[in-house]
Amino acid sequence: MSRRLKLEYEEGKTMRELAAKEGITEGMVRRLLQEAGTQIRPRGGAQRSGRK
Repeated sequence: MSRRLKLEYEEGKTMRELAAKEGITEGMVRRLLQEAGTQIRPRGGAQRSGRK
């Protein structure tokens, strides 16, 4: 499962999407991804620039 989660995460799926798909918590997804050596993306996605 860890390898499959890693592949899907690296293709752009979020931890939330993976957790929902697998029926596990986001914390468990994070743990499995870390065990698989996955580079975890920062939370919140792309940041906007030029705030007013």
